[in-house]
Amino acid sequence: MIIIRLVRHDDPLSWAIIQNIGGVVSHAEAVMKGGTVIGAFAEGGVQERPLDYDGGKFVTEIIFALPADDDMSAKFEHYLRSPEVLHEPYDYPGIAEFMHFGIDTHAAHHVFCSALIHDDLRWTGYFARRMPIPGHYVNPLILHQELLADSRTTVITREDPIFKAHIAGT
Repeated sequence: MIIIRLVRHDDPLSWAIIQNIGGVVSHAEAVMKGGTVIGAFAEGGVQERPLDYDGGKFVTEIIFALPADDDMSAKFEHYLRSPEVLHEPYDYPGIAEFMHFGIDTHAAHHVFCSALIHDDLRWTGYFARRMPIPGHYVNPLILHQELLADSRTTVITREDPIFKAHIAGT
């Protein structure tokens, strides 16, 4: 199983992202087996943090369960913890693409949250078909739409047995 958490916090960056892209979420991260999350954070790039690093202070939380066999789940988590990805710097210039200026401002070997998760799902083969845009164009709204459109995914809550088993590492 792969678990993706989409959130919107009550802060100026989240507000700016929502104003520019629409939708209801401004951040994406992977919930790892054992109860941590890995995401690309404006404060420090790709990091592994405790599940409740935000103290429950979010406006919106949407959790997706993506069915995956043990091999794909392990590959998904391996990608995020690999030396090439973990600690990768945040892609501040890439955020400008959310504003649709028509120029590619992405900084090579830098990433933001939704692109990180999207790239991992591509790399593991979860998305079986080639996507029509580069991963660094995938903002939180597009990732949210990709996950909603995929009939294999399920929206769950923290109380769901799937979520509880996942964070327990079983």
